[in-house]
Amino acid sequence: MPGAVVVGYRSCWSWLELHSLLASEVEMLDADERLPEYRKSSLVIRLVLAVWIAVIVVVLCATGRWWGLVFVVPLVLDLYLIRRILGASSSG
Repeated sequence: MPGAVVVGYRSCWSWLELHSLLASEVEMLDADERLPEYRKSSLVIRLVLAVWIAVIVVVLCATGRWWGLVFVVPLVLDLYLIRRILGASSSG
């Protein structure tokens, strides 16, 4: 068991080193320079996901499997996140 503790300690230390390196690199970048690209990629992923969930709901309900309506909740959440991304893009 002592080996597991050492491995856990080393991975934690490596994670802390990685986190500090990434934090210092992020500070070097200008926030306005990296945020629009992040928002654009997040928006594309969210839109594709929303379309996919909508297709799943329609297909399941069309075949009589009404339990497919449970996927409406993730669809609404995804549409809400899309709205937030668009709001952040237009305000910032």
